[in-house]
Amino acid sequence: MENITRMIPELLNKKLGLYEQLRMVVEAEKAYIVDMDIQGMWSATEEKKRLVAAVETVLSTLREGFAHRISGRDSKKMGISDMVDFMPVSLEEKASLRHIIIRIRALKREISILSRENQRYVTEYLSVISGIFSTITNTNAKKQYGRSGVMMPPQETTRILHAEV
Repeated sequence: MENITRMIPELLNKKLGLYEQLRMVVEAEKAYIVDMDIQGMWSATEEKKRLVAAVETVLSTLREGFAHRISGRDSKKMGISDMVDFMPVSLEEKASLRHIIIRIRALKREISILSRENQRYVTEYLSVISGIFSTITNTNAKKQYGRSGVMMPPQETTRILHAEV
């Protein structure tokens, strides 16, 4: 338990740093979306995959360290807060670790919000492009799938120019 007790603060700080990097990548991704920089979006996607894999590695290291120490409980079902509760350390150290956990949770919420915002930007840009093409080709907008997976009714296209002879 001594070994995992020393490892947890280091691993939690590493996890916090990875989430901070992930937030910066998601923020940069927004700029790529606005600039329509496809190469930048691909590189951001690859970086996000790398960071998420690193977070998963940290989490599995934490769970493996606790798997041998805790009898009668499944370490895979334990959250990090539960692991901290089982640690034989002072209340001050536990409070410090809980503070890091709270910061991690706040970052996760912020990343989630930023990701949803980026998805919204992409959807808006694609609908604008679809509208432009339907205006140019003088066709009705095609049905699209909504978030729930069902077809949405086509929306009326607004023509930029219309003339009759």
